[in-house]
Amino acid sequence: MEREKIKILILSSNPKDTSRLRLDEEVREITEGLLRSKYREKFSIYQAWAVRLRDIRRAMLDYEPHVVHFCGHGSEFGLIVENDNADTVVVRPEALESLFESFKQQVKCVLLNTCYSESQALAISKHIDCVIGMKRGIQDKAAIEFAVGFYDALGAGRTFEEAFKFGQNAIQLLNVSQELEPVLYLRSSVSEIGPEATLALSSRQNLIRDVNPNARFSSYKVCADAPPSPFRVGRAGYVCNNFKVLMRSKPSLRARVIGSIASYTQFKVVEGPECGESRVWWKIQLWYRKGYNGMLGWVPEASPEGEEVYLCLRL
Repeated sequence: MEREKIKILILSSNPKDTSRLRLDEEVREITEGLLRSKYREKFSIYQAWAVRLRDIRRAMLDYEPHVVHFCGHGSEFGLIVENDNADTVVVRPEALESLFESFKQQVKCVLLNTCYSESQALAISKHIDCVIGMKRGIQDKAAIEFAVGFYDALGAGRTFEEAFKFGQNAIQLLNVSQELEPVLYLRSSVSEIGPEATLALSSRQNLIRDVNPNARFSSYKVCADAPPSPFRVGRAGYVCNNFKVLMRSKPSLRARVIGSIASYTQFKVVEGPECGESRVWWKIQLWYRKGYNGMLGWVPEASPEGEEVYLCLRL
């Protein structure tokens, strides 16, 4: 029985009142790289140019992609496109989250190759297994090189995580003065779509998962009666999917509760580890956002046996 091809949808938008981007070059380089790749017969590439608001939805309904690539302009407030009146508008993160929730059974990876797309990537990652965004503004050349490195690796049968690292390395090889910081939100422990892994992408059961979302990272034993930990002071993370974590004044379940932290809230580890009640505790500071204001306190990394992991490490 013939396997289903991996369908990649490239959406591009460069509104008339924004600076010109080399989107045609980006799309051409991606396409040429996949056409010459080891597993080129396993991929189908679709393109939608100058997309407006409704075009994004229609293209995803028409092509039913597994990978969605958006190239164009972005801001800290969302992706920049045109509406049906040719006016430039911003698609906010919550709107993108809602859109991709409707495609979560089909789409496996989203790459937002635009400036300041980290917040959009985080929102989409609530429903999609692999999402990539950019922390800062990006140069055209750096954006193109990241995309080429990413898809070259996918075409060679590598995993999403490995492809992300190839994209990072492609930027490093450029030695550009402006630092580009891609960020990866990976819900699966492997998320392989490589032809040597699984190409039956119509079922979510084909994604390889671990109980521990941090299993792919190097860990070390912190507390004798608690699971190993990948965290260190200075590392960044987020509250894992489907959990709300109580932040406390001290590393103990008996300590005063400071507040409740929702899934996907991002933080930085500032102190720890501390051992107590068969748990590893970290003092974290939440990123400044509505409702949190840089809140600081102690949280457990996981349940005593590690069957529930509350804090996910971010690449």
